[in-house]
Amino acid sequence: VRVALESLAVNLAAERITKEELRDLEKLERELELSARNLDIDQFVRANIRFHLAMYRASHSETIIEMVQNLYLRFVPTLYTACDNLKRVEGYAEAFVVNHHRDILDALAAHDSKRASHALERDLYEAVPLYDLPSQAGHIGQ
Repeated sequence: VRVALESLAVNLAAERITKEELRDLEKLERELELSARNLDIDQFVRANIRFHLAMYRASHSETIIEMVQNLYLRFVPTLYTACDNLKRVEGYAEAFVVNHHRDILDALAAHDSKRASHALERDLYEAVPLYDLPSQAGHIGQ
């Protein structure tokens, strides 16, 4: 459900995103990359959520935005576990974010719906194994 809904949101965002929204996403991405580089998991999770929700708000679909926000309330605790697992290999967190989010941003800037959806789906699916590893951080949601 999550992949389908978020893919639809990013598909619409690619068609509707404004230059200002794209600039805001770029800024959020830089914050996310910095938190990944510093291995600041709390900031990383918050920045990742802000990035994704800002991207979905660019769909300009109130219904989809509300549905995604409600969905995020359910899985945010497990996001801490997945993100904590990113830091186990030096440089992996930053590389993971840069590779996935940059592809999404490039597709949004090109207003390429298909490429944006594909890049988002890759981001979400490649994160799945991170949820299955036991976390070493002791965050809620384990």
